[in-house]
Amino acid sequence: EFTEFVPCFQLPSQEQFIGIVYWRADLLQYHYVLVTLDPRSGEMIDRKVIGGTSYNGKDLTQSSGIITEDLMVFIVSGQGQAEDYDFEAASSTANRFQLAENGKILEI
Repeated sequence: EFTEFVPCFQLPSQEQFIGIVYWRADLLQYHYVLVTLDPRSGEMIDRKVIGGTSYNGKDLTQSSGIITEDLMVFIVSGQGQAEDYDFEAASSTANRFQLAENGKILEI
């Protein structure tokens, strides 16, 4: 009952899948989610959180992602203690993903 969904945008048309990014907000967290769907059946093919903020009562995790024109997804995440907003660059992570022709989100 405390969850909100907001559609953000659709990726350029692909033959084998539809790509959509939506925003999901829950208590103490919100995320941008990339989801791929089968255009014929509407069934979900794959799903990946590509950005947002989460708080677990102690640590604050922030992630930011971009999607390039060739459907590469780059995500950078960092974590720190929320009370002093002290983020350490050494604890950050970076990940790369590729949207395959069939709609699967593959880690590179």
